[in-house]
Amino acid sequence: MKKHWTIIAVIFSVLVGLAIVAKVYQEIPLLSVINTFQHGSNMAILGFIGASIGIVLLHTWRWHIIIKTAGIKVSFWKTILYRIVGYGISFITPIAKVGGEPIRAMLLQREGATFSRGFSTVAIDRIIELAITGVLFVVGILIAIITLALPTNLFIIMIILVVFVLSVLVWFYFRLISKKNIILSIFQFFRLHKIKKIRHWEENIVKMDTWMMEFSKNHKIEFNRIVLITTAAWLLMFIEYKSVLMIFGVTHISFAGLFLIITMMGFAYLVPIPLALGILEAAQISVFAMLGLNVAAGVALSIVIRARDFIWTLLAVGILAIFGFNIRKAYKKSLEEGGVRLPKEII
Repeated sequence: MKKHWTIIAVIFSVLVGLAIVAKVYQEIPLLSVINTFQHGSNMAILGFIGASIGIVLLHTWRWHIIIKTAGIKVSFWKTILYRIVGYGISFITPIAKVGGEPIRAMLLQREGATFSRGFSTVAIDRIIELAITGVLFVVGILIAIITLALPTNLFIIMIILVVFVLSVLVWFYFRLISKKNIILSIFQFFRLHKIKKIRHWEENIVKMDTWMMEFSKNHKIEFNRIVLITTAAWLLMFIEYKSVLMIFGVTHISFAGLFLIITMMGFAYLVPIPLALGILEAAQISVFAMLGLNVAAGVALSIVIRARDFIWTLLAVGILAIFGFNIRKAYKKSLEEGGVRLPKEII
C-alpha cells in the first residue's frame, strides 16, 4: 500500500473533485447553466479564442527571449510547440500548474541544450513571470479592496495576501539587486537539501541562480522587454475573461470584479486536483454570488475555461506523439522532476 500512495492520493483527489462537481450540479441545475450560453455572440466567442491564443503567444515570446540569451538556438515555431506542451501537461499533473516545466526542458534537449541549461530557462521564465505577476496582483487586490464592498472575512484574507506577496517581492528584488542566491535560498529554507532523493538538485540550482543573476545584469533590455510582454499578457487576460463573460450575458462588470474572478480562477488551480475539478466551480460560485451575478454563469465560465485547458492538453499530447515521445514516460518524468514518484508498475 505504501508503494502506491502517490497514485492513490491522485485518484482520491479526483474523486473528491468529482464529488464537489456533483454537489454543484445538485444545487444548480445543468439546464440553468446551459441556458446562460444563449447570450453568446460571435464577436464574444472570437474575442475569447483570440485572446487565449494571444496569451500563449506572448508567453512563448517571453520564454524565447530567455532561450536566446542562454545561447540555445531554437526557432520561434518550435518554441510555441514546446510551450504548448508545457502548458497542456501542467493541467493534468497534480502539482499546481508546474508539472509541464520539466517536459519543456526535456524538449530543449532536442536542440542540443543540457537538461539543466534548458530547465534554467524555464525556471527564469517562471520566476520572472511570478515576480511581475505579484506586482500586478497587489495592484489589483488594492483596487478590489478600495472599490468593492467585500465581506469582512474576505477583506482580512485580501490584506494578509497583500502583505505576504509584498514581503516576498521585497525579498526577491533585494536578493536580485544584491546578487544573492534566490532559488537556492528557497530550496534550503524548506530544508529540501536534507531530502536524499533531491539533494543532487543543489548543484544545478546554484547554476540556475548564477544564470539568473547574469540575465538580470547583462540583459537589461531583454528583461525590460519581458516586463512589457508579461504586462501585455495580463491585459489580454482581462479581455479574454471579459469576452467569455459576455457569452453568458454578463456585460457590465467592474475591473475589480473581473480581477476577483480571475484571481479565484488562479487559486482554484493551486489546489492539487487535476483540472481543478469541483474547486473551479465552487470558487466561481462564491465570487459570482458576492458580486451579485448569476451563479449559473459562474459554473458556465468554469466549463469554458476547463474546456480551453483540456484542448491545450490534447494538443500537448499530440505534439509529444509527433516528436516521438512516449507519453507515459514523459508524464512520469514530469512528475518525478517535480518531486513526485510513481510506482514502476503504474507507469
